Amino acid sequence: MRGFRTIVGLSLLVALGAGVGHAANDDDPFAPKAGASDQPPNPGAAPSSPTAPAAPLPPECNGVNLTEDICQQSNNGLLAKTAGYAVLAVLLFTILRMWWNRRGTSSAPVRFITPMLLAGAGAGTLSGLDPLRSVHLKCCIANHDFVTKVLLQDSEVARAVLLGVLPAFALFFVVAVLEKLLKR
Repeated sequence: MRGFRTIVGLSLLVALGAGVGHAANDDDPFAPKAGASDQPPNPGAAPSSPTAPAAPLPPECNGVNLTEDICQQSNNGLLAKTAGYAVLAVLLFTILRMWWNRRGTSSAPVRFITPMLLAGAGAGTLSGLDPLRSVHLKCCIANHDFVTKVLLQDSEVARAVLLGVLPAFALFFVVAVLEKLLKR
């Protein structure tokens, strides 16, 4: 169990750290130097600027006033919605598991694992796609100044796994254990 916690903790650190942009540190010998490129300069090409222009904001962000507080509140709303997606998926597929247990048509492991996998897939899909994503959250993710205020930023896959699938699996297991304990 200790090894599992270590693996989960390290994967969370890697997933959370992978999307966060850090400025290059002068002390880091492996950090790329500003303006450095792996390709030799092309003498016939026009000189390029050392900083790339920022990507244009989506059209729905025109006229939206963003602040650090608004982006933080949007991030909190994102976390609440992903928790809601996980709870909804676990609730629906727990009902399916209970119905399937009454019918008793297949083995007990199949009746447990199949709804758990479906709950994880449903929660992961909803968390990754986030159909209820607010305009403020979209604008915070698109804005390079406020993107660091959003957890897992624009990484739908990491958000789906870490905020959808894993919590749904854990919650499904806890609900199943509590159901067994309450039936005794």
